[in-house]
Amino acid sequence: MRTHFGLGLFVLLSALTACQSQDPEVPIIVDNQAPVVSEVPPPAISGGTMLVLSDGRVLIADADRDRVHIVSISPARFEADALFEEGAEPGRSVEGSEGLAHVVLRQAGDVATIDINSGEILERRHLCTDPRGIAFNDANAQLYVACADGTLVTMPEHSDAGEVQRRFLEPDLRDIVIDGDTLLVSRLRSAEILEVAMPGLFVTGRRAPPAAEAAVPTVAWRMLEVEPGRVAMLHQLSATTEVRLSTPPGGEEGGDDDGGGDSGAPYGGGSFCQPPIVTASVSTWVDSNSPTTTRMAGPTPAVDLAISPDGEIAIAVAGAREGEGDVHFNNDEDFCFEGFGALSTPGQPVSVAYLPDGRLLVQSREPSALYVYNSSREHELTLELSSKSRFDTGHDLYHRVTAASISCASCHPEATDDGHVWSFEDIGRRRTQSPEVGLEGSAPFHWDGDMTDFQTLSNVVYSHRMGGAVQSDARAAAFERWLFSTKRAPAGTDVDESLRAEGEALFVDYGCTTCHSGARLTNDQTVAFRGKPLQVPSLRRVALRPPYMHDGRTADLRSAVLDMLEATRSDSEYSGHDVDAIVAYLRTL
Repeated sequence: MRTHFGLGLFVLLSALTACQSQDPEVPIIVDNQAPVVSEVPPPAISGGTMLVLSDGRVLIADADRDRVHIVSISPARFEADALFEEGAEPGRSVEGSEGLAHVVLRQAGDVATIDINSGEILERRHLCTDPRGIAFNDANAQLYVACADGTLVTMPEHSDAGEVQRRFLEPDLRDIVIDGDTLLVSRLRSAEILEVAMPGLFVTGRRAPPAAEAAVPTVAWRMLEVEPGRVAMLHQLSATTEVRLSTPPGGEEGGDDDGGGDSGAPYGGGSFCQPPIVTASVSTWVDSNSPTTTRMAGPTPAVDLAISPDGEIAIAVAGAREGEGDVHFNNDEDFCFEGFGALSTPGQPVSVAYLPDGRLLVQSREPSALYVYNSSREHELTLELSSKSRFDTGHDLYHRVTAASISCASCHPEATDDGHVWSFEDIGRRRTQSPEVGLEGSAPFHWDGDMTDFQTLSNVVYSHRMGGAVQSDARAAAFERWLFSTKRAPAGTDVDESLRAEGEALFVDYGCTTCHSGARLTNDQTVAFRGKPLQVPSLRRVALRPPYMHDGRTADLRSAVLDMLEATRSDSEYSGHDVDAIVAYLRTL
């Protein structure tokens, strides 16, 4: 909710050890506003939760309140609601045969079939731990579901019409688009598209957005079909240049810079014509030709994409600061004039869509509402979807943009990671780590174990490096509480059980449990590895997040296992079969 994005009451302190200004006389601004803690911690924002139905009505999935709304725009009215249990987390949806829609329930691991006229939940089927994308092929009445663990699920629209089939492709699947006799399946972290042949479901080709100057594509937030043969992807571009950790000359720390000048934060991104270290881009492919890419202005994360009938691109920025645009367009792509022409909504956009007549729909998560804008971007209608607030200070801090024009979610989308290997001043190459493994009790944080507790992490990274306001102890505790709540279930990938059991036994025999044991599969210790002290990472959901190692030097899980065995068991006679068995075991964690 935009009214919560202001910094509220501040107190001034002359010193704060963990986030000290270079000038000891410069006061540190501390956000001392009382935190708001939601009874039910809201899930991290995934975006893309709105669907325009063929009859012009709109399906809106509310991941925070575990319900799906069906609304009419003309005339404006509520049509139906489908209610789910707490924590189901409805996400992507697709229209099926007449009168049906199918909605992914991410935390529940299900797909729900809904009557779009009555809201009745007709059927639920459990598919995998973390389903993400969904598509419907009306030619054969088949549903395709992309799971985070790499499984592509194929099933009939009605459960009594045939069997569910599963095929493992590659980890970290995201969205699905049906393109003739080919499935286009995106991957979240790498922002690449797998071309999968039907039938057979074999990967026959790949597409990827082009690299930009000093930046590479990461985090495919959304892929959608624009028209037959044309597909678009909203993704990020992450910097490959060295990222500063020290305050730039003349910079000041400890608070947002709402002006147009230098942010003063080491991560930059706040000065005139200076793009941040993470930016949003939209790449479009026509058939299998090389893509055209538009680098969008505005902060990140941008979590959803829409393209109008006349080709206008709109993206939803989920954490824009008070008074700044939170829906950006492709005619606003010059960083020197960032924000010109952007739309500022009263809420927190998580999804955007265009109606056939060119009107723009914006779904807000907090407050829960749908905003309608005409083709001139003038506000036309607001539909309040729920009066129940899900505002949470920790969730807000995680997604809110700082002076560096990024938020925590820019590098840790959906409370996971971007898969990017950053080059940090004085530290070197470090692969982004994932909060979803469960951080509670795992301090010290970061690969080098240099963040002793969460307050230190908040002060050094959020406030000093990113340019956010220093948080009071109470607000930092609320931040920590929400972040610790983002732990997700084990990957649970279907593998050969005998091979998995053999891999688990080998994992013990080779001494892997010396460091990787317990519920989080880590001893949370700093251990010398290849002569360098590093924090032992958790192996929960490890198969979902290539590349591996602190510097991202191994591209896949098998290479990572070989790397570890060579470093720790060079005197052992392990076989290729042993490695495959350990990989099978790791894919289930």
